[in-house]
Amino acid sequence: ARVGPFDLRGEYIRLSYELEEGGTERIDGFYAQAAMKLRDAIEHFGAVSPPFIDRTELVLRYGQVDNGADYDEISPGFVYWIRPSVPLKLAYSFRNGDRDDDELQVQLAFGF
Repeated sequence: ARVGPFDLRGEYIRLSYELEEGGTERIDGFYAQAAMKLRDAIEHFGAVSPPFIDRTELVLRYGQVDNGADYDEISPGFVYWIRPSVPLKLAYSFRNGDRDDDELQVQLAFGF
């Protein structure tokens, strides 16, 4: 959904599967994300942005996972759109809870 200069996204997932030794494992999780074109942020302050900035977004994402090792994370980052369906993502995830291991993430995705 588009709200002003922000593109808002989110997802909830519940996964259940049978374990080989018997029983069922269940994982619940969600994320909410706000993204803003870097161009919009620069032009908000009256500056002119260079052309490559048009393909760059600032992103802030919050997520939680409940799978026995519960944690939540906040991830600020950038997305550079190489093509309309090929984003290069860079983010740093701050995690807490049972999984206290912050990490730098680099991802190249292909949509089809």
